[in-house]
Amino acid sequence: MFSINQSPPIVSLSGSPLRFSIYSDRVAEFLRILAYPIQYNNDIADVLPLDQNNLTHFDLHEYYKGRRSSEYVRDNAFLHLNFCKPASIRFKEYFGNPPDVSATELIYDGHIIDGYIPRWKQNEFRALYSSFYDYLQMNKPYLTWYPRTIKKVLPEQPERLYFLNTGIAADLKIIVGVYFQDGTFVLHDPERSINTGQYQVISFATGYSALGLKTWAEANHPGKKITHYYVSVSRNGYGISEPFAYKVDYNDYRNVRYLVFQNSLSGWDTLACTGEYDQTIEIERSIASRIADVSDVNRLHKIEYHREYSQLVKVNTGWLTIGEKEWLTELLISDKVFELLKGQLTPVLIRTKQFDTTDRIFQPGEAEIEYERLFLAE
Repeated sequence: MFSINQSPPIVSLSGSPLRFSIYSDRVAEFLRILAYPIQYNNDIADVLPLDQNNLTHFDLHEYYKGRRSSEYVRDNAFLHLNFCKPASIRFKEYFGNPPDVSATELIYDGHIIDGYIPRWKQNEFRALYSSFYDYLQMNKPYLTWYPRTIKKVLPEQPERLYFLNTGIAADLKIIVGVYFQDGTFVLHDPERSINTGQYQVISFATGYSALGLKTWAEANHPGKKITHYYVSVSRNGYGISEPFAYKVDYNDYRNVRYLVFQNSLSGWDTLACTGEYDQTIEIERSIASRIADVSDVNRLHKIEYHREYSQLVKVNTGWLTIGEKEWLTELLISDKVFELLKGQLTPVLIRTKQFDTTDRIFQPGEAEIEYERLFLAE
C-alpha cells in the first residue's frame, strides 16, 4: 500500500507548514520516497527515508514561499492571476539495487497564497480555526487583518478589498449598502463585476470617491448625506463574502498622508495619517583627516569624501482604537510600503523601531510613525 496519510488543505499559506505524511508498506531493499515539489519538473526531487512505522514526512512551504505575488492596482475591479495559483507535488517509491522508480505515483493538487499568520494574530487565530482554509470557509473574509468593526475613511482615501473565490467560477460583483444621516438605508449597485475562476483572487476599489458615492447620492437621493456604508461581494444576487463597513470622515484635515502597504496575506491596506507631521533632511558625512603636503600649501587638514542624505518623515495617525493599533503591526513588519502623496506612490522604509499597543484606561489614541523616502540608487 502506498498512500498520502496527511496533506495540507486545498488552500494554504506559503508561510505556514505544508506537511505531508507518506506511507509505504513495500518490502524492498533501500526503500526511499521521492518527492517532486516542482510541477512538471522531474529533475528536482527530495529523497526521503521511511521511519519504523513505514512513514516519511515532508514540508512543502519552503518551495513556494515568495513565489506568489499581488500587484497594487487602482482599477475598479481586478483579477490577480498570480495571487493564488495551483501547487502540485508528486511522490514515488524508489527502491532496489540497482535503484528503480515505481510506476505508481501519488499526486497532491492544492493552491497556495504567499502569506502567513503574523505573530500578533496567531494566538487568536489558532483558538478559533484549525487552518487558513477553515478560516476561509467559516468567515468568507477579505484578505486583510483590519479589525472587523468599522473603518473610518476620508472621501478621497484609496481603499481596496481582496477576496478569494472558493466557490464556482462566475461573474462576481460588489453590492454597497448605504446609510444616510436621516437613518434611511438603501442598496446600491456600482456596476463593478469581473469573471472569476475558482480559487482566484479579485480586488475591488472600495473607497468613497472610487465608488462614486457622492455623485450617485446627489443624483438619486438629493439632500441626503452618506454617513457610512458597507461592501459585500455577491454572485447571482447572493452575498458570498463578509460585509466590510466604512464610516465617512468629512473633516477637513490640514495634513493628510496615506501609507499603502502589503499585509501578511498579500493584500494591500491603507492607513490615513491625519495628525501633524514633521519632514526633515538627514545628512551623513564621511570625513578623512589629511597630513600636510609640501607641494600643496593650501591643503586643508580635513576633507569630505562622501555624503548621503535622506528625506525623513514623521507622521501622526490621529485617533486609533486598540484594535487598529494592533493592526498597525502589519505596516511595521511589511516589506512593501508606499507613501501616496498627490497621486504618486513613493516607496518608503519604515524607521519606527518601537510601537506601544498596551490597552490602558487612559491610553493615547494616536501613534507616531517615522519613515524614510526611497529613491533610485545613484
